[in-house]
Amino acid sequence: MESTDGWPARRVNPPAKIDVMSLRSANKTNSAKGYVLGRKSFAAISAVEGLKLASSSEVRLECTRALSPEQRRAQTIRAFAEIRNRG
Repeated sequence: MESTDGWPARRVNPPAKIDVMSLRSANKTNSAKGYVLGRKSFAAISAVEGLKLASSSEVRLECTRALSPEQRRAQTIRAFAEIRNRG
């Protein structure tokens, strides 16, 4: 068998079928774990977006550095509750 350009015709295997649903579910499980940004990375991204922490927030974050994650969350929730009650 010869192709139209004079070269021997080459048989090409059809592409393998990909199960798109399994790819989607695999991506969901990976994205559920998330990605943690460090303080400097988060600050750099925020600066690009035009956001900056208030000085009181920077102080609060520095004070919570030695706390456990649960204590840090509680402190952050308390700070937001105080802000919400001001208005």
